Amino acid sequence: DVYKRQLTNKSLDELFEIRYKGSTFYIDHMHKAAEKELKKRYENIFFNCTQNEDIDFLIFPEMLITEEIMSSLKAHKRSESRPIVIINGSIWKDKINKTLITDDEGMKILEYAKKEPFKYRYAGKEYTEWLDQSRNKEYTILEIEGIGRIGVAICKDLVNEDVKLFHKAMETDILIVPAYTKSMDLQTSAENMSEEYHCIVVVANACSALRGKVDGEKIGFVSLPAKNGAQR
Repeated sequence: DVYKRQLTNKSLDELFEIRYKGSTFYIDHMHKAAEKELKKRYENIFFNCTQNEDIDFLIFPEMLITEEIMSSLKAHKRSESRPIVIINGSIWKDKINKTLITDDEGMKILEYAKKEPFKYRYAGKEYTEWLDQSRNKEYTILEIEGIGRIGVAICKDLVNEDVKLFHKAMETDILIVPAYTKSMDLQTSAENMSEEYHCIVVVANACSALRGKVDGEKIGFVSLPAKNGAQR
């Protein structure tokens, strides 16, 4: 089962205090009112999912989590010892856009920093996400017996050639992508990875990356490798 929750439909400016410098921008902090509202939604989703023994992965979208929200997510006793793997969206801090992968007790499994910045328009000018390139060079793969190699990328990393070639070389089985974008390029790149590298790509998006929304719930998508020429 796939449980879909739209965490917010607010703009970046409504959620964050954004600082602009030259042609770049960075996020200083999340507004307290937005953090309080999101915190309640995270806690409800987390509680419901940790009570469901059939859930293996809980994936949140890019940027919409803070350290305070993460610390508020407490594990609830489950009848099965197998933990849920939680991809905690990403936290924007000190010019690093980083996702933390934990179990349902908050124990860190690995972390990953975003490689490819995105562009943001404000007051008629385009700004580029300011990422500290000296501190986001590492890649990490999680290998789970019976499932395979699990990789994580963040949003525009899915169109970064170095990122894609890494997962091709590692023969990543599932690539999980927290995102916050209205662009269609993620869907195209995900389909290409599934077709060329036989990789399942899971995009958890705060916005809609799909054309032709009908029910307003399509906030992400899964792209599967083609089988015998069938549509992915």
